[in-house]
Amino acid sequence: MKKTIKIGAVVAGLLGAVQLASAQGYVDLNTYDSSIGAFQGSTSTPAPISGGTLTYFELMGGASAGSLAGVVSDTTGSAINAFTDANGNGAGSGVYVDVGNGPVAGVAGGGTGFFQVLMWEQAGGTPNFANHTFAWESSVWSQAVGNPGTVAPPGPPTPTALAIAMNNPVIGSVASVPGGGFGAILATVPEPSIMALGGLGAAALMAFRRKK
Repeated sequence: MKKTIKIGAVVAGLLGAVQLASAQGYVDLNTYDSSIGAFQGSTSTPAPISGGTLTYFELMGGASAGSLAGVVSDTTGSAINAFTDANGNGAGSGVYVDVGNGPVAGVAGGGTGFFQVLMWEQAGGTPNFANHTFAWESSVWSQAVGNPGTVAPPGPPTPTALAIAMNNPVIGSVASVPGGGFGAILATVPEPSIMALGGLGAAALMAFRRKK
C-alpha cells in the first residue's frame, strides 16, 4: 500500500511540474503601471467614460507580431473593456482602465510576448475598434510576461506590468501630462471612403495637369 501511495505522489508531482512548465504567461491589464492616461484630441479633454460615448481598451498579444489576439481579462472575461477611472494618476492625468490580468496565448510564463494596445471611443453598439470615432493605436512591442515560478496550480502566476510602446503610435499621438506620466491622445481618423475620394481627386488633378 505504501508503495502505491509513493508512486501516486510521484505522478502527481510530475503532473504539477508539467502544468507549471506549460503555464501561460500573464500580464496586468491596466494603464496605471505605465502612467498612460487617455485623452480626446488634446491633453485638455479627457476621453469620455460616461454618457452616450465610451472609451474602450483592448490589449492584443501573442507569440509573434503576426499572431496577435485579444488578451482576455480574468476579471471580466472579456478582451475589450471600458475606461472607468478619471485622473487615476493625479489631476489632469486623463482616464485609466484596470481589469485585472490575463494570459497571453502561446507564450509560456517567463517567455517573451508581442503586444499592441488599441484605445477608441464609440457611441453605442457592440464595442469594436473598427467602429471608432476617436482612436489611438500603439506600435507593436515585445516584452517578458509573468512567470508562474513556484506557484502550483490552481494558484495564478504573477503578472507583469505592460511596457506599452508610446513611441511612433500608428494612430494618434503622445504628450506629457501632469504627474509625470504620458497622455495617449486619441485622434479622429478619416473614413476609408473619404480617403478614397481624396485619392481620386488627386489622380484627376494630375491627369488634368498632364493634358494641359
